[in-house]
Amino acid sequence: MLIAFWNANGLTTRKMELEERYHLDALLIGETHLRASNRLSLLNCRVYRIDRKGARAGGTDILVKSTIDHLADLVLELNNFETITVNMATGPVKLIAAYKAPHMQLLEDDLEIFDT
Repeated sequence: MLIAFWNANGLTTRKMELEERYHLDALLIGETHLRASNRLSLLNCRVYRIDRKGARAGGTDILVKSTIDHLADLVLELNNFETITVNMATGPVKLIAAYKAPHMQLLEDDLEIFDT
C-alpha cells in the first residue's frame, strides 16, 4: 500500500498537482485551506476532510482510492489539532491526518490520538 503526506498550503489552486500525486492508495493532506463551500472530488477516490472553522487556513483531508476497503473513523475535536482518521481494512492500520497551527501550543492531551 502506498501512502503519503502532503502539506498542500492550499488546494484551491493546486488541483492539477493533486491529481498528479494521486497515484497513491491513500494521501493525507495538511493545510488544505478549504472552506465548507469548496468542493473537492477526484475520480475513483473517497475524500474525508475537516476544515478549519472561522478561517481559510489549516484543514486536513484523507483521500483513499475507492477500490481500497476502508472505513471512515471519525473527526476528533482536539484542543489544538484538526484531526480526521480512517481505518484500513487490510490490517490494523489507522490513517491519521492531523494539523496543528504553528502558533498553537502542543498539548499532551492532544497527543493521545497517536496511542490508539
